[in-house]
Amino acid sequence: MDEHTNRGLNGSLKQAAGDRLLIRNGTPDGQTRRRLNSDLQKCAARRHHGLRLRLRPLAPDEFDPDAALLAGSLSFGAAVLLWHEAGFPWPQCWFRALTGLPCPFCGATHAGLALLHGDALAAIRINPLASVVYAGIGLYDLYVALILVAGHRRRLRLDGFNQQREKVLLLAGLLLVTINWAYLLVQGWH
Repeated sequence: MDEHTNRGLNGSLKQAAGDRLLIRNGTPDGQTRRRLNSDLQKCAARRHHGLRLRLRPLAPDEFDPDAALLAGSLSFGAAVLLWHEAGFPWPQCWFRALTGLPCPFCGATHAGLALLHGDALAAIRINPLASVVYAGIGLYDLYVALILVAGHRRRLRLDGFNQQREKVLLLAGLLLVTINWAYLLVQGWH
């Protein structure tokens, strides 16, 4: 390392780490560099308080949840289509059978079939939440298929979750299900 680079490195190390670092003879030792990297990462994590989307590479032997979710959603979709094409009766909603009222998920199958036939407006009228969820799953499946075909090992990940954010997300999901259920009750879905 030339003297100019060394001075720049030492200056930035001293500036970033402050008085806590032990820098001998103007050159940080290995332990000090490791502490500095750790301190800088912790500092960056503390500064970032929100959720963020980032690309993270998969480790060589890491389980690929994206591929597993793609396989699961495609298998489920194929099973539903085969069931439909075979002419089997759809399972009845036990909640509706007991109460006469639609459950929060009534119409989800019909909404999915409407989407498969290209009738997005009918799907939304039947069950808005299921339609949005199916569209999201479709976009996610498309994303996963593209990255698998392209051979990319880097995957989009959402960072910054903590217990409080998980509770907020859960409450938001419950609120959406409740609003959707109210819509179904008002519509008297049949």
